[in-house]
This record gives sequence, C-alpha cells and structure tokens, in this order.
Amino acid sequence: MKTVAIEKGTSLTELYRSLGGEYPKFFKMDIQCKLGYLLVEKLLQDAPDRFVPRKDVAVLVFSRSGSLADDKAFAATLDTFPSPAHFVYTLPNTVCGEIAIRNRFMGETRSYVLDSFDPEILGELVLEAFLDEETSSVIAIWADAPSEEEWEARAWLFTAQDLMPAHHCCHHGEGGCHHGEGHHEGGCHHGEGHHEGGCCHGEGHGEGQHEGCCHHKGE
Repeated sequence: MKTVAIEKGTSLTELYRSLGGEYPKFFKMDIQCKLGYLLVEKLLQDAPDRFVPRKDVAVLVFSRSGSLADDKAFAATLDTFPSPAHFVYTLPNTVCGEIAIRNRFMGETRSYVLDSFDPEILGELVLEAFLDEETSSVIAIWADAPSEEEWEARAWLFTAQDLMPAHHCCHHGEGGCHHGEGHHEGGCHHGEGHHEGGCCHGEGHGEGQHEGCCHHKGE
C-alpha cells in the first residue's frame, strides 16, 4: 500500500512541473481534476510500464464538495456568455475521466460525494472494487476542493495483497497499522480512538500515529 498527499499551500503548477510537466491539458482542468491528476502522478511516478493500457486498475474518487468550485465559476459566466471551458467540469466524476485518459486506465471508475471524509466507507468500497476478479489494484482518492484556495488531497494505492486476510488488511510495522488506541491517518478503523484512514482493531495495545491502509469493517 502506498499513500501520498498534497499539503495545503502547495503550488500546484510547481508540483506539476516537478513531476514532469508534459501534459498541457493540466492547465485547462478545474481544481478537483488538477488535484486528482497530481495525486496519481505522485502515486505512479516510479511505476514500470506507466502508460500501457490497463483494465485491472480501479479508480475511486471521494469528495465532500464535488465540482462545486467549477459550478460557481460556470454560474458566474451565465449572465454574459456561458463558458464551455467551465461547463465540461461541472460534474464531480469528470476527475475520474481525466485520470483514466491520462493513464490509459480502462477498468472501473467511480465518484462519490460524502458528507465528510469517512474511512470506513472508503475501505468498504475499496474492498467492493476488488470483488471484480480482473481488478488487481485500486486507487482511492480524497480530493475535496470547495474553492481554488481551499482543498484537501490524499490518495492511496492498494493491491489485493494489502487486504489479506479479508478482515485484517494491514501488516504490523511502518506504513501498516497497529492494534490499540491513538490517531491514525490512512484507511479505515475498528475499535476505540479516532483514526483517519489507518486501521485499528480492538482497544489498548499501544498508542501512536500511523499512516496506513484500508480494510473491511470487522465482524
């Protein structure tokens, strides 16, 4: 399992250029698509056979605001001349299409608008994506951008091995998860404590902060 993030205040243009900067369409994208594009670039920058067409990669994009930032930008043009450039990004699933086109993914893509970041929902939907026997990896993205200046961006790359056994996806140690209370960034959680995206089963076997993986809700 691999996770990446884009910190608030990062210049997206500078990040784009640092990652190669050979995809001019980036500059036409709305803020959510830019975040999704850059997150996947960071996840896959060292991947072999990067642009070979693939049917075995699923892409799941989650947000709270959907395409709100671009919706507002498009609405502002309605009194003069409706902007086609903004109109094409007025759907929250457009980011899925941009990622699929850029990376030649031909597998499943889904977009979800949630009330807030929910690691349990994210983990359950990652597991659901793996029910397709053709899927060997899942990219899960949290890209929420209510405006051009205010956004959250994090992504995870899961393989089937990350989710084994079915109810205990994580491996103990760095980058996995630990049993116990504490604060965890990464995937889903079980037990006591507050966990953003990490995994935790049961209560009290140590404390700590861990970036980790998602897994199925425990029985």
